[in-house]
Amino acid sequence: MKKIIAVIIILSFFKNTEAQPNKVIKTGDDCDEINLWVSHVYKNSRNEIDYDENSGTITFTFGFLAGKPLWWKQIDIPLKYNRYKSLKIDGAYDAKATINKNNIDFSKPIRFWKAKFLGAQTLLDFRLKWDEILIFLGKQKTVHVSFIWAKDKCN
Repeated sequence: MKKIIAVIIILSFFKNTEAQPNKVIKTGDDCDEINLWVSHVYKNSRNEIDYDENSGTITFTFGFLAGKPLWWKQIDIPLKYNRYKSLKIDGAYDAKATINKNNIDFSKPIRFWKAKFLGAQTLLDFRLKWDEILIFLGKQKTVHVSFIWAKDKCN
């Protein structure tokens, strides 16, 4: 029985390492694209959200495509009581935060920011609704979701 479980785990890992994200988010600003990855196994050491129903927390990590440093970017995770937890990247560092899922306001969308002309930090019109993430989760207890800012301009 242990051998069968080990084979299933190994096959699941290789099955979930496809090169295509589950969704490519187009922000509508300067041809920006953010790759959204959802898997039920550990996929990326720096750009994941760990959803663990048993622990009651979600660990958010936000980054950029390796080898493509970008200007300042930010995502805002909506919290209850009209607050947000901001995760910022500046081209050199990823951002990470662990939040109790009871503190997250799933009725509000995730917001995206970027540096524009002369570095002005600008809230984008695009919003990502939670149902666009939850559709990939299924009934799994632990799921990893990655936000990878992959494209920053049109050329």
